[in-house]
Amino acid sequence: MLFYLQRPPFWLGLAYVLTVFVVFYQRFILALHFASHRALFASPLFDRYLQYVLCPFFGLPSGAYRSHHVVMHHVENNIFPYDVSATMNYSRGQFTHFLSYWLRYMLAIWFQLPYYLYFRQRYHLLAHTLAALTSYLLATAYLLSTPTTALPTLYIFVIPFLLSSFLLMLGNWSQHIFVDPARPTSSYALTYNIINSPMNQLTFNDGYHVVHHIHSQLHWSELPEYFAKNTEKFEESLTFKDVDFVEVGISVFLGRWEYLAGKFVRLGEKKKSDAEVIEMLKGWLVPI
Repeated sequence: MLFYLQRPPFWLGLAYVLTVFVVFYQRFILALHFASHRALFASPLFDRYLQYVLCPFFGLPSGAYRSHHVVMHHVENNIFPYDVSATMNYSRGQFTHFLSYWLRYMLAIWFQLPYYLYFRQRYHLLAHTLAALTSYLLATAYLLSTPTTALPTLYIFVIPFLLSSFLLMLGNWSQHIFVDPARPTSSYALTYNIINSPMNQLTFNDGYHVVHHIHSQLHWSELPEYFAKNTEKFEESLTFKDVDFVEVGISVFLGRWEYLAGKFVRLGEKKKSDAEVIEMLKGWLVPI
């Protein structure tokens, strides 16, 4: 907040943004993710502090994350049109379709999320979300309109929002880039697991994403154990090793199919060839 006491030079603003996103962003977002599913603190006051106060400093609109992710995304489970972050209706191998998806989030989330809460008759949560989003927009607009606070606001709130929206949407797109057209509503077929990856040590085992969609209340430390004890359940799901979600998404955009086939984990007795894996992956990219 010292930025608001004195006009920051460009290099300091850039250093601030880089520090937030390179050093803190991933850990904060994933901690927020699991804290939204399972309360991190005994007092709800501290959890609200995460959702309403800290989120804007990492580019997330105040009070929107839990409504968007837990209440909408996990309940509707990537099903279009109810989950407004659904990927199934896009041609997910096309980067231009991802750009449309990202722009839709940035421009439409302000009214699509409240409308979803109204549609599902979550009126109490709707009131909280509307109040938080409106306060966030009004406060940001006011700070941008004041000459002495416009530049700090750009570095502290606006640029982080643009970066965060891109990263969050790229992450969700990559997590749900493969959807089996024969089973689009099954949690086993609308995302995939990543095992044996350093990513899991940095993201509270976020790689076990099929497991997470099946049991969203399962503690993050229990996800690998659940996968190991129920491997047979994931034989018809997708599992990769030693990659991360964004790497998978970018590999699809670039057509690195042999690379993805090499990272594919073949569970069960029936082992697919690389050609069969590639054919299957491409088939799971079609709009549904």
